[in-house]
Amino acid sequence: MNYKKILRFVCGLSLLFFMFAQLDTSLLQRIILDINGFTFLIAVLFCAIANLLCALRWESLSKAVGLNVSNKIFISVYFESIAANCILPGGILGGDIWRTTRIAKETKDEFFLVKHDSKFSKNQLFKLSGLSVLVDRIHGFWSLCLMGITCFLLFFIFMPETFNKWSEELSVYLSPIFLYLMILFCILILPVLIRFYIVFMQTASLKIKFFLKFANDMTRNLWRVSYSNKTIIISLISQILFGVSFWICLHSIGINLNILLTLVLAPGIFLFASIPIGVAGFGPREAGSLFLLMPLSLNNEHIFISSVLFGLTSTVLGAITLLVSLMKSSKKN
Repeated sequence: MNYKKILRFVCGLSLLFFMFAQLDTSLLQRIILDINGFTFLIAVLFCAIANLLCALRWESLSKAVGLNVSNKIFISVYFESIAANCILPGGILGGDIWRTTRIAKETKDEFFLVKHDSKFSKNQLFKLSGLSVLVDRIHGFWSLCLMGITCFLLFFIFMPETFNKWSEELSVYLSPIFLYLMILFCILILPVLIRFYIVFMQTASLKIKFFLKFANDMTRNLWRVSYSNKTIIISLISQILFGVSFWICLHSIGINLNILLTLVLAPGIFLFASIPIGVAGFGPREAGSLFLLMPLSLNNEHIFISSVLFGLTSTVLGAITLLVSLMKSSKKN
């Protein structure tokens, strides 16, 4: 019995029950009845495009370490992982494990590492697949922070009156806001720290077998691809689309929040969502939304429903992916 999975599930369920207990159920019902369905479908479309761009980013990073699988398979597996996020325990962790396993399996014996002609074992393929997923996840978080800091600067420079208004209303929260922005900035400069770490590893000549065998080619190619203009642009656009999708979900229930302010706060909400205790993808994101949006004088019920709606955009995409997979399986049989 996997006690860690059970513990994560219990924690996630407890978190959802705790949040739900603080909400006015009658107001929740009224908000749900007033949801603009068409606006929500637009949010789903934005989320679909964002996930497609994420799949392309992951493909580039995977091919940098030699996982040469077709574009179609990468996109298919990425959308399968969205469905896995909704089914497997642990939120995005379940989807990442799915991606790691599937791409390692799809690569098979055709795997060739850059400048190496020998074939590799399933275990080595699994490690490289896991590395590509990990770097992809880090790249996504980094792009979120880039989006947040950039939108904060745009908000400050081009909308001074609105910025001053929010600054006065949030004066009590200036210290937490400053801390939040500093966290985003620290994650943003993380690539520089990683570069120093790589140089140190190579200089120190640490005797790690896997590192010694593959590190030079892997780090060089991953670094080149991760911070190429193409990958950064794709990644940044995908995160902006996710943020806009969340903003549209807010609008679907009548919350007219400034879009730049939403994109400043979205990284924190999405980072909360990465905590692996979600139940079908719900829980931590809703907690993060309440924590970050409550100071904006929004009521808890609207915040909760908007976050759930954003989660449902992925649920809809996951359901469509499962349906398409079932149809393909039935045709083969």
